[in-house]
Amino acid sequence: YHPQEDQWRVCDFGLPALDAPGATVKADGACTGPDGAVYMGTTEGTLYRIDPDTFEVRYLGKPAPGRRLAGMAVGPDGRLYGSCGRDGAANLFRYDATSGELSNLGPIFDPACGQQAWQVHDMTIAADGTIYVGENDVPHRSSYLWEISGCMELSGALKNE
Repeated sequence: YHPQEDQWRVCDFGLPALDAPGATVKADGACTGPDGAVYMGTTEGTLYRIDPDTFEVRYLGKPAPGRRLAGMAVGPDGRLYGSCGRDGAANLFRYDATSGELSNLGPIFDPACGQQAWQVHDMTIAADGTIYVGENDVPHRSSYLWEISGCMELSGALKNE
């Protein structure tokens, strides 16, 4: 939807599949990035950037092994954060739109309970840089709400360690 024009714009393209050249892949999550672009995660675990004015689709990478990339949010440091992976192998990633750097920050794991996030579907980030993620589809326990801190540099110092 384009609010200035009060019109819907229909995109007549799909996201290219890595596993099947020439085919498209299902979108799994979306987020407006710090640069105003639309960032799309896929069921293959890949990340794409879509320019909202030209509809140019750019493949950015696959932040971690495995499939599914749904939960994403922009942090107070101006970077895009997200989670990819499923079946007990969820990882946190960061994308810097300015430099183009895509980094896997590692598994979402709590050593106190010995659990790793199963699969993340939703994410939000507080002003202090704390990331909250909601996992889903855990077959052997209730899904958890995860709190992640210590991965953002705010005001020149690493916060929430």
